[in-house]
Amino acid sequence: MKKIIAFTWLIALCNITHAQAKIVQYFKKLPAEQQHGYKINFKNNQYNVVADNQCSITVDEKNGYLKIIDDGTGGGTFVLELAIFKKENKTDILAVNTYAYSGDGKEGGSIAFFDVAQNMTDVSMSVWPDFGYIEDLLTNGVTKKDIEPYASTEYTYAQLPQQGTTILFNIGFKSLDAACSEGNKKACTLQKKLQPVKLLWDKKIATFNLSN
Repeated sequence: MKKIIAFTWLIALCNITHAQAKIVQYFKKLPAEQQHGYKINFKNNQYNVVADNQCSITVDEKNGYLKIIDDGTGGGTFVLELAIFKKENKTDILAVNTYAYSGDGKEGGSIAFFDVAQNMTDVSMSVWPDFGYIEDLLTNGVTKKDIEPYASTEYTYAQLPQQGTTILFNIGFKSLDAACSEGNKKACTLQKKLQPVKLLWDKKIATFNLSN
């Protein structure tokens, strides 16, 4: 009888531990609009997403990372990511990132940052750099003149790290993507040169900075 009771207690303890994963609890504390209509529960020893569409979820408790992939109804895929970044005082900044893609390529995204210790106050303005010049996002010798024919179709999106503290920030152009898919070799070469820029977390001042 004692063994049975101990085993039952152990199962209950495991379920409590999973249910209280920090990244999931942070998700539930976000403003409703940042949850995008998703509900997360823990059932049958795994996390599940309650949504209108079929979704997959990754919860990395150790690294403070969460990702929901929503394939929708066939028109494209929506991605929601959360990641925890530590400040020097050991408190947490929560990044909430979204982007979408379809067979035609990536779509634009959005990213926001919330100070957990300040009741999920939005601190995006102080954490995220102001990309006032498109040149900041151009890589491998690509110039503003190179992308002028495509500039009106610009989109940007971020990718959060599951490990580490470096965010990748991408720039693209829908008309450039279309030209490449139609076999335009010059467009494809330009597209390949547009690699993500790296944004490095500085925990001392709680901001992201462009890597050199």
